[in-house]
Amino acid sequence: MYRINFKYILIIFFIVNKYAMSNSDLSLSLAQGYNSDFLSGERSTLDLSFLHNLKEQFNISIFDVLINSKLAIGVRYDKSSKLDKSYIIPTDNEIFGETVIKYPVGWLLDPFVSANVRTQVTETMMIANKKKIKTAKFWDPITTQQSLGLAYSLKDSLIKNDIRIGLSLMQIRADLYTALTNDPKTFKIKEKYKSKTGIDINNTLSYRFNNVATLNSKLSLFGGIDDLDIWLVRFENDLNMMIWDYFGVIIRMNFIYDHNQMKKLQIQQSIRIGFITKI
Repeated sequence: MYRINFKYILIIFFIVNKYAMSNSDLSLSLAQGYNSDFLSGERSTLDLSFLHNLKEQFNISIFDVLINSKLAIGVRYDKSSKLDKSYIIPTDNEIFGETVIKYPVGWLLDPFVSANVRTQVTETMMIANKKKIKTAKFWDPITTQQSLGLAYSLKDSLIKNDIRIGLSLMQIRADLYTALTNDPKTFKIKEKYKSKTGIDINNTLSYRFNNVATLNSKLSLFGGIDDLDIWLVRFENDLNMMIWDYFGVIIRMNFIYDHNQMKKLQIQQSIRIGFITKI
């Protein structure tokens, strides 16, 4: 039976909201799907998703400080004619926290330093050969990253765009689930730690089309200095369209490429309807 550790969710949610002001978005959405075809057979799904984003900016002395955080948790009920039983599996399952400190020198580009952390809320798993296979859990693995470089910001009434590029150190730590840290060349040793030095590029965009529709997009790229032909890519897009004051449609399209996870592009697409608001 799939279990969510709500203790961790509540602790993180209240810590995040303690520092949140007007730049905090909350959504609770539901999506239902059904298809019947040759490849997947007859299949019905029901998705429930909770997402909380925080973007807070303030000043400490001469420095601009930006805090970004994301808490996402979702579950899917999946029933298929090709499975021996129905399953409840996690979908959205991520905690992300980031601090960016800029020194506004009055140039076109401002120097910055940043640090972030990314991990799972609860156990993740995949279905293979009609069985659940666990792939990760809270804090296992965990990815941390520190960057130093230059940043550019563009803001007006409709668009907010932040671009950063710099040198970066990335560390991945694991205990039981070492798919991201283990070196397949040393098959007799199971490595639990991996670090890389590389180039980090981030582009965060928020565009308000009108009072109804808003696009939030984030592109993150990381390429190791030792092999710049391979890049870690994370491209997340949410289009929020309000129907009523607190009720709307969320069209989500995410693209992820991590050669340690899968040798092809991962695509996550959904159309959800539910509660959307600022808190």
